[in-house]
Amino acid sequence: MVKDFRKNVRFEKVGRITAESICVFQGIIQDISLQGCRVRFPAVINPDPEKDYEIVLNFLERTAPESLILLARIQWFEAYADSTEIGFYFQHSPDSKKLTSYIEKLCKEEQECLCPSL
Repeated sequence: MVKDFRKNVRFEKVGRITAESICVFQGIIQDISLQGCRVRFPAVINPDPEKDYEIVLNFLERTAPESLILLARIQWFEAYADSTEIGFYFQHSPDSKKLTSYIEKLCKEEQECLCPSL
């Protein structure tokens, strides 16, 4: 879990993102929250921040949803020598309820880690 001055708590979860209209390669999820995620793509790209994108998130942990189909808008992006990092903001999507359930589960797990039963 990443705590900073954000509205929603971000969780560092391992997973992949498919966004074919942005990049032919899958991206790696750096962190996720109820409102968005940070992703690194293994290519230098120049996405359109005014466009909405359909993205598919797949997590590696067994207790996560198999996949989430979400509509997202780019909040920011930064290109590096061999990759591009993108911050997505989630729009209302077909799997918004599954995302909410997953984030609530992560919050509950985090609370249990912080305050284990005696």
